[in-house]
Amino acid sequence: MEAARQAAMRSNVSRDAEIRRRREDQQKLAGGAMYQQSQYGGQSQYSRQTHAQQANQAQQNQRRRKKKKFKINIGAIIFVLLIGTVIGVSVNQIAKNNENIVDDDNKLEFENDLPGDTISGNETTDQESESEDTDEPDLILHDTIYVENSTMDEGNLILVNYQYEYKKVDQVELKNAYENKTGKLKVSSTSLAMTPEAFDALEAMVIDLEEDTGCDDLLLNSAYRNAASQQYIYNDYVNKYGEDYAESYVADPGFSEHHTGLACDLTFYTDDGKIVPITDHEFGSWLGVNCIQSGFVRRYPQDKVDITKIAYEAWHFRYVGIPHAYAIFEMDYCLEEYITWIKDYTFDGNILHVKKSGALDDVSMSALPVEDGWLIYYVPADEGDNTEILIPRGEKYSDYEISGNNVDGFIVTITLD
Repeated sequence: MEAARQAAMRSNVSRDAEIRRRREDQQKLAGGAMYQQSQYGGQSQYSRQTHAQQANQAQQNQRRRKKKKFKINIGAIIFVLLIGTVIGVSVNQIAKNNENIVDDDNKLEFENDLPGDTISGNETTDQESESEDTDEPDLILHDTIYVENSTMDEGNLILVNYQYEYKKVDQVELKNAYENKTGKLKVSSTSLAMTPEAFDALEAMVIDLEEDTGCDDLLLNSAYRNAASQQYIYNDYVNKYGEDYAESYVADPGFSEHHTGLACDLTFYTDDGKIVPITDHEFGSWLGVNCIQSGFVRRYPQDKVDITKIAYEAWHFRYVGIPHAYAIFEMDYCLEEYITWIKDYTFDGNILHVKKSGALDDVSMSALPVEDGWLIYYVPADEGDNTEILIPRGEKYSDYEISGNNVDGFIVTITLD
């Protein structure tokens, strides 16, 4: 019995020991491998290290959250800026589009008010449609200039006759023939004068005459006349030959070409002191044909008396410029006929092309450029003080002259390179 009791006691002791061991294991598990209380009543070194690690981990997690928030904020800012830029560009473009919306009639009126830098033929839809239908180019660059209508009686192509008076008799720029002659031209008076351009052309004609024929007997007998001189000559003819005769050969004061400084009367004066009329001299016919090479025409032809109202004057020559002299000779016109005929040539239609050979051709502005010679066209005078004149743009067309016709408009002459 005693042995059984002692065995039972040992068994209980072992059981109690096992129970204590299990409790201690449970306490370790429940405390997360930490002792709840040290022997001296404080935390263990293991516990303090564990708390420090947890604190560091918490700080790292906090920094990560801050960084994440910072990245999100940058993206948001970029997005907002991008949206703002898009909205700004859109608003600006809408404003520009609104400014460009113009009523068609107002836009056309504005474009027509701009001088120069214009493209002719592109101002209306109808013209564009016509250009497409004909397959012809309708883009003519031109410059616009303005001339005063008060200058309509100035230039080499002014018409002065029984209908059209010359009112600037005392305003002509003159070059004295006696003082400026080269020695080839003979003059009957030291007071004779012509416009500088006309006189230089006369000098050239004298040189041509001598080179072609060997003759140096051409004499300038009459040139510019003021109103008083013209009146004196008219009265003298009336006294000598009668009024009808005077009317046939001498224009009334104010209506004479001699007032312009562009006209001259020529004859031959031989070395032995004889005056030989143009019609009687062996080289008189040379003048009638070759004068055009220097820009002169015989002003009063024999077959044009019914137009000019002046009897045939073989000695009376008028400076008009080389291309116009070519055209007048080629067409067999007098100046009155030429002034009317040239009106058919306009900037927006056909223009006259006079070649250096003297040949004539009709061309349109859309067919430019053409080579050598001259381009000629007419511009009617506008109402008011000024007339708008269009000139083809480009260096090739920069050498031009504008002359009034003393009737109703202007004539443009372009010298080509």
